[in-house]
Amino acid sequence: MRLTMKARHEVATATGGRYRAARKKEKTAILDQFVETTGYSRWYARLILRNEGRKVRAEQQVILVGARETRKAPRQRPREYDDKVREALVRLWRIMDYICGKRLQPILPELIISLERFDEFRCDRETRAKLLRISAAR
Repeated sequence: MRLTMKARHEVATATGGRYRAARKKEKTAILDQFVETTGYSRWYARLILRNEGRKVRAEQQVILVGARETRKAPRQRPREYDDKVREALVRLWRIMDYICGKRLQPILPELIISLERFDEFRCDRETRAKLLRISAAR
């Protein structure tokens, strides 16, 4: 039976300090037991046990290197394009038979103008301006 990731993390937390404080022969025994328990390779197990719970200072902040349960930082800048723009862009993408984004971006202005001329595509001014800004971003 394999351990869950949470259980592996708990084992690493419990074993890490003991491993770093041990001498070479003791480290070998601890490492053998850890590899057998977790199923990790010896190289990866050594990496985890060496860095588990270790603290590092960077830019006057304490950062835990060995913490495995770090979450991705929340998005700092607000979204530029809202759901209306996304829906309009998906409609244009479908009209162009799911063309790749690399090819869709340069033809967006021409595509919007020609589709509006034939009443195939409608959107408000703000959405249209944002779609044209997408094509200008290079």
